[in-house]
Amino acid sequence: MQEQKNSEQTLAEIEKLAFISRLINESDSLAEIVETVVGFIRDEFDIDGVILMLVDEERRELYVEQTSVPVSAPSSVPEFARALRIPLESDSALARVHARGRSLYAPRVLRGISAPDIDRNIITKLQLSGYYAVPLVVQSRSTGLLLLTTYAQRMQLTPAMRARIDRYSQQIAGAVRMASLLRKASMARQLAQEEARHARAAGDESRKMAEFTRRINETTDIGLVLDEVFEHLRRAYGAESIVVQTVDSERQELHTLRAYTEGRHADADMNFAQNLHVPLGPEGGTIYRTFRKQKPFYLPPQPDNPWYLSIRPDSSSVLSPLDQKIAHTLRLESLAQFPLIVQKETIGILWCSFGNQRRDSREIESIFRFCGQIAGAIYTSHLVQQVQTERDLAEAARNESERLLTETRRAREEADNARSETQALADFSRRINELAEGDLEQIVQSIFEYLQGHFGIEGGVLSLVDNKSNTLTSRYNWSASQQFTARQREYCENLIVPLSPEGGALARTVKRQRPLYFPKIEKRPGLEIGTRPIDREIIETLELTNFLHIPLLVQGRTIGVIWCTNRFTDLNLDRGQIQRIQSFADQIAVAVHHAQILKQNNRARAEAEQAQDEAEILSELARRANESNDLDHILHAVTEIIKDRFQADAFSFILTDVARKNLVFRSGFVHNRWVGVDEVAERIRLFPIAQNSGMIYRTLQKKKVIYVDRISSKWLEKYPIDAEYIQATDAVWFVHVPLLLGDEAVGILIFSGSRPSDRLSQKALQFCERIGAQISGAVRMVELLQQTDLAKQRSDQLLRSILPDSIANELKLNGRVEPLLYNAVTVLFTDFVGFTQASQKMRPDELVRELDGCFSQFDEVAGRNSLEKLKTIGDAYMCAGGLPTANRTHAIDVCMAALEFRTFILQMAEIKAALGHEFWRIRIGIHTGPVTAGVIGANKFSYDIWGDTVNTASRMESAGVPDRINVSRSTYDHARDFFLFEARGQIEVKGKGALEMFFLNCIRPELSADEDGLVPNDMFRQKLLQLTDRN
Repeated sequence: MQEQKNSEQTLAEIEKLAFISRLINESDSLAEIVETVVGFIRDEFDIDGVILMLVDEERRELYVEQTSVPVSAPSSVPEFARALRIPLESDSALARVHARGRSLYAPRVLRGISAPDIDRNIITKLQLSGYYAVPLVVQSRSTGLLLLTTYAQRMQLTPAMRARIDRYSQQIAGAVRMASLLRKASMARQLAQEEARHARAAGDESRKMAEFTRRINETTDIGLVLDEVFEHLRRAYGAESIVVQTVDSERQELHTLRAYTEGRHADADMNFAQNLHVPLGPEGGTIYRTFRKQKPFYLPPQPDNPWYLSIRPDSSSVLSPLDQKIAHTLRLESLAQFPLIVQKETIGILWCSFGNQRRDSREIESIFRFCGQIAGAIYTSHLVQQVQTERDLAEAARNESERLLTETRRAREEADNARSETQALADFSRRINELAEGDLEQIVQSIFEYLQGHFGIEGGVLSLVDNKSNTLTSRYNWSASQQFTARQREYCENLIVPLSPEGGALARTVKRQRPLYFPKIEKRPGLEIGTRPIDREIIETLELTNFLHIPLLVQGRTIGVIWCTNRFTDLNLDRGQIQRIQSFADQIAVAVHHAQILKQNNRARAEAEQAQDEAEILSELARRANESNDLDHILHAVTEIIKDRFQADAFSFILTDVARKNLVFRSGFVHNRWVGVDEVAERIRLFPIAQNSGMIYRTLQKKKVIYVDRISSKWLEKYPIDAEYIQATDAVWFVHVPLLLGDEAVGILIFSGSRPSDRLSQKALQFCERIGAQISGAVRMVELLQQTDLAKQRSDQLLRSILPDSIANELKLNGRVEPLLYNAVTVLFTDFVGFTQASQKMRPDELVRELDGCFSQFDEVAGRNSLEKLKTIGDAYMCAGGLPTANRTHAIDVCMAALEFRTFILQMAEIKAALGHEFWRIRIGIHTGPVTAGVIGANKFSYDIWGDTVNTASRMESAGVPDRINVSRSTYDHARDFFLFEARGQIEVKGKGALEMFFLNCIRPELSADEDGLVPNDMFRQKLLQLTDRN
């Protein structure tokens, strides 16, 4: 009768457990499942209350998930229960239940006994008279506990009752585990959705930025550009007040370039913002800090204190008085500041307010990137304005030239109408006017011929004013009867007189605009001549005994001075003659000035044409650099340009290797052909960045173009590298052009000629600098492209080192990997026996080296047997056959690998034993069955498998014995035709019950090539091939 009652009770319990299992499978509500189980427990057992506590892994504590207390309990009981938190590291009895994974039964609680404070508090607040704490264990890990309580009576639970409660609790544990997995899956979906949203947002941002860039590129008007900026910030981010300020370097402050405000105070706010000046110093507050740090700065709104930015800052506030004034005047509820950076230099600040709307870090970063476009637009606009200013100046100069031409024509007409002048002067004026459109040298020659013929003046110099340098330059000289020697002529041609008191008599003539006549030079009081050093120098060098200075005046401005002298005869001129010479000078001044302007214009036109040619050359070079990633192609183009421009016939391109402190020959052109590294002398192929590298080292140090038109033999004796280059190229002159990126020299372009040539001008050397800049950019671009390719190769290599090739390819192609179900996969686990105790006796480096040696050998064996290594955990090694590419030989492959693993470890043990060292022993477990495989992780990928097959394989390993290979029945059935096994029978396994197991011993004798049964023969391989080919 009792047996029938027990059977009925067991059947009822089974039905309840089955009902709970169905409920777990059909419902995702943990509360519903727990409530059902709690109902069964309360119906069967005399229990007053049930409390479900789960683990918060982040906070490392137990918290109450669900409570069920009787209605009669005081309200404080459920309130305390819901707020209860128990640290996992505490000495509470409940924490120990969780940690040990074992139940704790306290049928009667004695309040007077010694207990931890937290337990006494729980007993008192919950008014417990007895309790039973049951851990919720899943896969040997506690996820929480179930606390059964009585309040007014002693708890009476027999062992059988507690066993039934434990079984119910296991159902709750499974439900908790299922709920946790569902929650994690939901979080993963949410994370994926969030990433997708961010990706779409990034794409929208990219399109918007491209559209904005297109619009601002269509105009050079900075006002229109900033209107586009403000409209974008208002529309995309809800900006209310926007101010763009740029740097005034002279005043060291930021001034407002453009501002936008809105609202009923918009006009007053605009006036304040437009006239705002922010000093570039600490008093500039957060704006100066943003300028200096070159990073965005954001103060979000505070809903409970919307005007907190306007409150006077205290000593701990980041806001300065100026910040507070700006916030108060413009009524800012939030503040964001963004530096405008061009070429690593802050050119301004954009600051704005989003009102009471909070912007997250992604939006702030997006606006900061957007500000890079704004900075470029402002910088480009400034450049355009500068170019326009230069054009305006050029236009003004052209207008001035036209005006002067008009005045010249008017002067000609007036000269023709001046019948009172002598016929000789008229003829001379006519001749001068005819020459005015021609050569200034001819005009000067005619002037001196006229002075000699009419006034007996035998020597003279024409000096013209240089307004840029504020000097008087002696451009032309003339003499008859050997008035000046060759040395004196050279002195006159190079004489430069400052237009200041130090310029002596000539400077005084320019300033006073009157003739200065000294018929006889003598030192006597009251005479200023000879008192200035430059006067004494001129008199002594030219051996002057007299002179006459006549200013050349055009519209009240002195353009030059004609100074005349007779060295060997007296210069006897009366007042009338001096006035006639002055009138003559007035007649020819405009012609001289006009001819000078024409000459300057011709020179400017030639320079402009040359600049245009250079610009086209550089543009073509830049186009080739952008179209080609081949540095040699670019260098060949540069060579053709320099050959045509400078008649050079040898070239070398040398790059710097900063890490190795070396200079490396890249390529060269000599004797009408290109030469590579192997074709040049060893000394100029690779040499150090050091002083003994001669002119190359000087070029790197000075970072300027170096031009040597005469090569010193002493220099070549001192620096063999330069001598080697000169000998190889037959150079008689050479140019070194540093290839600079910022302040860094990435290489040197060397070109030279084997025949003498005209000396290169400064402008030609400046053109070389620009060529060098183009090459530098090309070198860096090619270098970056190479680095990009190398980084991609390393990334692919790294990805393939952690993922199978097919999985890595799928991840790169699609950005994700679809999980796959494999119906049959063989999984292998290994573990070193006594590893924990042995590792405590080893140094960390020895331990890691030992494990690395073993696992590296395992990796090689796994790869050789077509297995996929999955992971190592401590001293455990896991691999599998039959994935990611499914096959029929996976069980045989894994068994072969297992035999090799064991053989390797046994050989290692034998060697170590012979040396008297401790050695490890290995357990190997194998199981075959279905698994799910996929990739997990967002930043750190991992290819892994899941399923009961994995757990069973792990149990095979833990149920094995040292130095043996333990396999399941499933693996045995797949591999028994190839290997000899030793049956072990049914063995009890934790969480699995009794499982049939076998020891894998060796390859079958008829399939083995050796006596130990470890090496397969041809029959083995043929049989394996038949298995592979089977449909």
